Amino acid sequence: MSNAQVRRTIENLMRLFDLYSVTEADCVGAVKSQVEDFEDAFMVASAERCSVDCMVTRNEKDFARSSMLVMSPSEFVKRFCPADYHYDVVDF
Repeated sequence: MSNAQVRRTIENLMRLFDLYSVTEADCVGAVKSQVEDFEDAFMVASAERCSVDCMVTRNEKDFARSSMLVMSPSEFVKRFCPADYHYDVVDF
């Protein structure tokens, strides 16, 4: 994808999903987390504080020790995308 396409895609995603800030409490939660990777633990702590319903990631295995519902992008689309909706699949 070109830089312009990536930016348009991010703009479109920002219309669909809420973005949350992270706090010091999220950092403390990440340090105490059972999730091994600190950056992943940080995302889980922030998501839990914000009552996020699920996390979408291509790296589900890193969140196995999390209490969060975690889905791959394809699983998320299968579950929530209307059957008649057309979307492009992008491999990274």
